[in-house]
Amino acid sequence: MSFLFKPKPKSPQLIVQSVRDSLYRIDGPDWKKATDEVTKTLQILREMLKEGDGTHLATQVAQEIHKADLLQLLILKLPSLEFETKKDVVSIFGLLLRSQLGHRHPTVDYLSENRTRCSPYFTGTFDNPEIALNCGTILKDCVKYPPLTKVLLDSPEFYKFFKYIQSDTFDISSNAFSTFKDILTRQKELSSTFLVKEYDKFFEHFYQLLMSANYVTKRQSLKLLSEILMSRTNFEVMTRFIGCPENLKTIMNLLHDPSKSVQIEAYHVFKVFVANPHKPPAIAEILRKNQEKLVAYLNNLSDGRNDEMKFNEEKTYLLRIIHQLT
Repeated sequence: MSFLFKPKPKSPQLIVQSVRDSLYRIDGPDWKKATDEVTKTLQILREMLKEGDGTHLATQVAQEIHKADLLQLLILKLPSLEFETKKDVVSIFGLLLRSQLGHRHPTVDYLSENRTRCSPYFTGTFDNPEIALNCGTILKDCVKYPPLTKVLLDSPEFYKFFKYIQSDTFDISSNAFSTFKDILTRQKELSSTFLVKEYDKFFEHFYQLLMSANYVTKRQSLKLLSEILMSRTNFEVMTRFIGCPENLKTIMNLLHDPSKSVQIEAYHVFKVFVANPHKPPAIAEILRKNQEKLVAYLNNLSDGRNDEMKFNEEKTYLLRIIHQLT
């Protein structure tokens, strides 16, 4: 008969309120008790969202989380949480973002409608190496949805990524770059609009990455630049970039970087300048003046990977174009 006296499960509203109250106490004198309470109640929330996926329960949980502004508070207090609890927060974010009500994603709508309150919480978290990985994972989940990609691109906080990418702390720099790349490549139409609008400011910052003393940052940035230029949606950006003599000079200097990996990635950007059938006179002149050196350089350049045959065919095509410059 003991089942008759089994306590009734707490409602989503009470669970969310309990999490919120405990989070506000987590940095106080009873932090140990508050930490335990947060851990337990977040596990309950996660299970509610998991088991109730697509049901009224999941919708109720999401609504209560939104009403209590719990997402911002969770990010704010993330550094104070235990390792496994941080992972629960990441899981809850992912479950909420994926949760649907008909054709809508309520949490995506909530975050995009509260953009001024939300975006600083996300990008600012890369300052702390203890939560950089967690926040990078959350942001990567966010950029799967166009409205949230737009929020990030529209925010002045976006330019903080350039600082984080050049951090001396590996966890911060690697996670920041990975997230930065996702923002610029997952939603191509949105990123193209952003790059056209912000061209001067963006590439002024991006130039710093190309000149980085860290060879990994330099190599990854060149690889990302190549991906941006080769995307069909970025035709306007590509045309402007490869029409600038200073950009060509920068890339040609990087062809002689001490790192072989950097040289190869610089080559993949350089070939876009050479292959352009409508080279501006200033670009053609630079290539013409350096014709002999470029021919010698390309003849000695080796990719050293499995697709060496394709690489050599491509080089032959570029060499033919350079030879024809008169």
